[in-house]
Amino acid sequence: HYVLSSEDFKTKYNQFTHLYIDYDWEGSKEYRDRYHIKDMPTIVLVNLKGDELERIHGYTTVKNFTDKLDAFLKSDKATVASLEKKGLKGDKVAADRSGLIAYNSLD
Repeated sequence: HYVLSSEDFKTKYNQFTHLYIDYDWEGSKEYRDRYHIKDMPTIVLVNLKGDELERIHGYTTVKNFTDKLDAFLKSDKATVASLEKKGLKGDKVAADRSGLIAYNSLD
């Protein structure tokens, strides 16, 4: 759990809305099936419609994990703030993407 407790991780991860779902919880089957989650840890970044935008799978180092989140935040999938601005100007794709949710199944 070193990654989860690191300040670098928390800084990046807190830029997203979190939804934690316990893999072993009976009600999680719907999400496991929908996002094809077979094992843990898996983090799936989705928009408000639930469309998968990015996936981070498996155990990794803090640097590798934060590098992946940085790459995502700098990508055309962009940050919520920049997407909201585009959405307000009429960009429907950006408006959809501005509701990013980090779905994770970390133990």
